[in-house]
Amino acid sequence: MGCDYDFETIVKLVVHSMEKLKKYDADLLDINVNERSISHKLAEYLQLEFPEWNVDCEYNRKMLNRKTLNVSYTDITDEDIEAKTIYPDIIVHHRLTDDNLLVIEMKKNGIDTSKDEIKLKAFTGREYDYHFGLLLVIKRDIRDSFEMKWFAEGKQLKATKRNLPACRLPVGQTGSRFGAVREVLGYGE
Repeated sequence: MGCDYDFETIVKLVVHSMEKLKKYDADLLDINVNERSISHKLAEYLQLEFPEWNVDCEYNRKMLNRKTLNVSYTDITDEDIEAKTIYPDIIVHHRLTDDNLLVIEMKKNGIDTSKDEIKLKAFTGREYDYHFGLLLVIKRDIRDSFEMKWFAEGKQLKATKRNLPACRLPVGQTGSRFGAVREVLGYGE
């Protein structure tokens, strides 16, 4: 099916879902529930925004196989690199296809996110080719704010810009998914 959304639309739909979470479920943070409870509620709101996609929590499959990533975290030595089964907090995809729109890792404020950033770079790279990744950091009082770090093509995006092109280049076209806007948008180190 492919990606029917440009980046700006995806950001707006995610923010709209977060606004619903803040409005209807802020008490989840007030009582300090597990991150999985919060991500489940967010996934419910995301499903309403992406009705033609499947929105799943902790989905550990790539087609029929277990989902694994070959990543090395900074606190693991090079000799310990191995495929580990992974469970993204939330994904927006079409099940049993390679059509992966968005992968979300979620953390409460104050929790180290470095491993999640590594995973999101891997998820948006060639192996899984998610169109976009999002690291969502929920502040202690969800009513105040949340932090969003976006990823694409295995890199962290420096900023969210308007009027970005749609997710994919036409088949056979080479270059970046974002083409000429790479310099305007910029990427992290």
